[in-house]
Amino acid sequence: MRNIYIVIIFLVTQSNYAQFARVNDADGFVNVRKESNLKSEIIGKILTNEIVYVADENERDTNWKYTFYESKSMKEVSGYLHSSRLKMLSDFSEIDFVKTENNTAFFKNDKEKIEVEIAIQSFNSTKNISKFSKKDGFCYAYKNKPMWGTDGGLPNSSYKFVKLKIKGKVTEVPQESLENLFQPTIIEKANHFKYIEINYDKSNDILYISSLNSDGAGSYVVLFVFEKGNFKEIKTVIPY
Repeated sequence: MRNIYIVIIFLVTQSNYAQFARVNDADGFVNVRKESNLKSEIIGKILTNEIVYVADENERDTNWKYTFYESKSMKEVSGYLHSSRLKMLSDFSEIDFVKTENNTAFFKNDKEKIEVEIAIQSFNSTKNISKFSKKDGFCYAYKNKPMWGTDGGLPNSSYKFVKLKIKGKVTEVPQESLENLFQPTIIEKANHFKYIEINYDKSNDILYISSLNSDGAGSYVVLFVFEKGNFKEIKTVIPY
């Protein structure tokens, strides 16, 4: 599992909180620049099809996007990418919210034969207290993994499962990939602010689930990626 562990100076808005995008360049990579112009210093390169997080909706020049990226080797790169080299995940086909029942949110797209279920559950921190790592009285890890969803306190909820059914095939995010993601969100009504967005890239058979979880200082965005009906990876971001 790869995590982007960065603090983004970014105001979360109701219109679009999770600006994940995919690099799309015929050359096989895109240059990351220090400033938003072609003459600026190149400070890194990102391969085509990699996922980045965009954090510049208030930039004056919409031709450039300030982005954050973490490679497989955990190397972090942040800088400007030209917008023509990015494909926003929100531009792909949407999987619609259907209902919430028994702490489970259901989503569906009949045309593509896709169903998604996201369930949350109570979490007993006291029972699992030995699995938390603390420093100066604050929790920072669970089972030696970075802890998401609280600002150093103990969580009280977690994911029960994240399940995809596509063209009859059922796949779930492995439990070990969910166990350090706390205070998850599910939406109760279709007209509520979209804390969860699910998009499907039909041409490449890739499904993206992004969710804004927790609240306040513990807020984070998680992206689940499924490719060809199989779970591929998770990315996590602090969205402010």
